[in-house]
Amino acid sequence: MKNYLRFCSAVLLIVTGLALRVDRADPDPAPKNLRAEEGVLSPTTSDYQSEGGSGQSSVLQEIERGCPYPKEMSDDSFHCYNEDDKTFGSNCPDTHAKRIKEVFQYSQERKVGVQKIQEFPLSTLFDKSEMIMGTESYELLDQHHIKCLMREGEEEKLMLDLEDKGDLKMTLKKAGIEPEHITEVYHISYCPKMELSGGKCSQDSNTVSHNTMKYDREKFMESMKEICKDESKTSFIIKPTHLSWSAGLKIVPNKEEKCKQEDFIQEVVKHVEQNILVKENRESDKHLTKLDAGFTIEELFSSGGTSMRPLEAKVQVLFGKVFEIFFVGMDPRGCTSGCGSWTIYPGDKVRGWDFKGILSEEDGERDLMHQLVMEHYYEKIVEIAEKFAQKVGADWTRVDMFLGGFGSTPIIKVNEVENVSGYKFPYSTTYIGNAWRDAYMHRLIQTKDRKITSKHWNEWFASLIKMRDAFELDAPPPASS
Repeated sequence: MKNYLRFCSAVLLIVTGLALRVDRADPDPAPKNLRAEEGVLSPTTSDYQSEGGSGQSSVLQEIERGCPYPKEMSDDSFHCYNEDDKTFGSNCPDTHAKRIKEVFQYSQERKVGVQKIQEFPLSTLFDKSEMIMGTESYELLDQHHIKCLMREGEEEKLMLDLEDKGDLKMTLKKAGIEPEHITEVYHISYCPKMELSGGKCSQDSNTVSHNTMKYDREKFMESMKEICKDESKTSFIIKPTHLSWSAGLKIVPNKEEKCKQEDFIQEVVKHVEQNILVKENRESDKHLTKLDAGFTIEELFSSGGTSMRPLEAKVQVLFGKVFEIFFVGMDPRGCTSGCGSWTIYPGDKVRGWDFKGILSEEDGERDLMHQLVMEHYYEKIVEIAEKFAQKVGADWTRVDMFLGGFGSTPIIKVNEVENVSGYKFPYSTTYIGNAWRDAYMHRLIQTKDRKITSKHWNEWFASLIKMRDAFELDAPPPASS
């Protein structure tokens, strides 16, 4: 439960404030007719009455009415397992029963092309073939996944390209993701070996490209001055490239006002030097301890309307095919989607649930945001996630995308890629594990000379004993007389 709480708390911390909507008390708010594509506020209804006709106008009017769901907790799809559900779903038995049934039916219907799995270009970084025994759970496969990410040699470089939040931008582009679908970076600096002296990082990195971006206080201050001058950059976020659990994040929601403050740039300098460039990951962060310290300054994304943090689609991909999409953040109506309150399982028959209920119920009413996502975002979300996973050869990965432009031109931007998820998948953990493991088995039945080493057998058997002990399945033998 603590780990789950940490994940949800981290997600909420990451996205809290990631809206470009200025504070209501701001004395000089942005013009209300500023278009969503320009990144601050969504357009008003009147803008689209002249441009897009009654369809867009009605959507915008519906959004402007605000979140239609009551705040009082109840056993329904919006409240169950949402952000404000402090019981983590313990008081919504009816909703849970419907969701459990829905996920099971999805697991039975999900079509997997065996030939495509066998031909999937699995990267050596992620390949777990030698570890697979055929009975693994999702949790054990997740542990194997972390071990793979700890590999050295050529695989380490592949890991760094994915896990370093700065290098990831280039990895996305190399994977064929269009620049307009990647959050924009205004500045990036690295501090190899975390040795900062006299306002400079002088140590060289093993990653050659980082040596051309080593932190220099004077150069960074000049870069910040340019960012302050650029009127197109209305707000931004400072993100560490190496730290986990949202450590070191700094949100700047109103750049124009901040840049007028005499000590603002010095404040930013102090933050990156004290809270990012010299901060190490914990030993428990495993492979992340191999990353160079660094930070990016990126655009601060908005989902528009009254959203106070971006609506984000978190897309799980298994062997190049989307398995599950869950949504986190706040939509433009001001409705919060927590860890589990809105989930999509793709297929010939899309399953899952939105704020109004189970998707497969043909007579059920659908939530407005779910309708918009399915009509204008869904296909592109799936395309981006699957293209990326296939290009990097990941057996499992999660691609996180910000969504905006609702009622206007859809905006989809990859925020991050996660190769280890803290989410517990309470409804689907068994089915994700089954699909993940079975994909390996489909590949391994084609391998005639496969052998199980004593090392991997011993590790597997030890994990089996641990699991049995956790459930107290084996009573100790009686004492000898």
